[in-house]
Amino acid sequence: MGGNTGPQGPPAPRSHRGGRWALFAEVPGFGRFWAARATSAFGTGTAAVALLWLVSAGQAPGLDVGAVAAAELAAPSVLAPILGPLVDRLERRWLLVGTDLVRIVTTLALPFAYEHGGMPAVLPLALAQGVVSVTFGSAAAAALPELVGAQHLGPANAMLVTANQGAAVLGSALGGVLVSLNAVAPFALDAATYVASATLLATLSVASLGSREAPAAVRRVTYRRQLVEGAKAFADRRAVRVLAGLGMLATFGFAPASVALVMLVRVRLDGGGPGYGAVRAATAVGLALGAQLAPWLVRRMKSATRAMSVGYLTMGILTVALGFSPNVASAASIALVRSGANSVLGVPNTVLFQSHVPNELRGRVFTLLVALEEAPRLAILPLAGLLADHTGVRPLFLLMALPIVATAALALASRALLDDIPSSAPS
Repeated sequence: MGGNTGPQGPPAPRSHRGGRWALFAEVPGFGRFWAARATSAFGTGTAAVALLWLVSAGQAPGLDVGAVAAAELAAPSVLAPILGPLVDRLERRWLLVGTDLVRIVTTLALPFAYEHGGMPAVLPLALAQGVVSVTFGSAAAAALPELVGAQHLGPANAMLVTANQGAAVLGSALGGVLVSLNAVAPFALDAATYVASATLLATLSVASLGSREAPAAVRRVTYRRQLVEGAKAFADRRAVRVLAGLGMLATFGFAPASVALVMLVRVRLDGGGPGYGAVRAATAVGLALGAQLAPWLVRRMKSATRAMSVGYLTMGILTVALGFSPNVASAASIALVRSGANSVLGVPNTVLFQSHVPNELRGRVFTLLVALEEAPRLAILPLAGLLADHTGVRPLFLLMALPIVATAALALASRALLDDIPSSAPS
């Protein structure tokens, strides 16, 4: 992997009048891309709270929540490398629109499947949701550097995270209320947001999303060859391999959160659906605020990797504090700051990946990276549910903190490698 002679952070954004919000005027199409992501995030937040709350009402709530979460993540873990060439092979605009349209169907089917078929009917739909979600996410991540350019990459990622999580705040809070009133309403709202997202994305130009060569050059290459090229590109880039290793280790601490939060509110704190929605909303607020803090922290510390390490360490400490929350209000407050640390680590992590991988390989390498990072969740989530059912939720939070803190130390030790951005960073 070619790079510069000394360590340096990702390309600093240019100073423009109006700050980050100037992106809407300076980058054609970014406003629609941003609005599409925020709109669908609002619906996703609503439906995510509703689904986990519905299935947590069963006889083995921890195990059921863990099983649904594992089904949704099976696609990133198993199918992502196979889906990767699609992101580089197809026109990204229509891939984004198509996955939104599929999610309309799957999300509308979920409440009826649970009512009439229980968990056996929900799990295949959760798996399908995972397949289309990882395809959409990979295409969006691969397209962003081409849409905004390297000079805007950090602020654009931060603004997307802020928009997505700000929308998820409203969606999560609303989802907790709606599911207590009507089981179908949160999912109908989610489907409507996918319609809006698909409509906005369909107005973007094909060229703006980095798909200019897909119809001619890429389609002449066999699918198998593209899979091999993606794996080789991943193997040849040491920095990307290190990012994957850090992500896999951190997953052992991140993965149980979807189970732990539901069990903390429902069982330990005796909260209701609105209480769980409030904690999820606080989490989304923290993610949005942390995303705005992350670019400043990178500049302040003169290193994306140092900022990432600070985020991991803070998140690990607050994971323990969250497990010992005495009430819903304190849990929401701690969850807010903890998730802010998650964005502080997540934004520079994303920028580092996007800077180390060229456009023509980004879809395949990104999906392989996601697969490796998410693979441990398939085993962790059901085990976390069983642990929460049999030993209580506090030991689960203690175990979650250990790998997160360890990741902070290892990320800092890898600073020189990760901050050495190749000269062929995205243009």
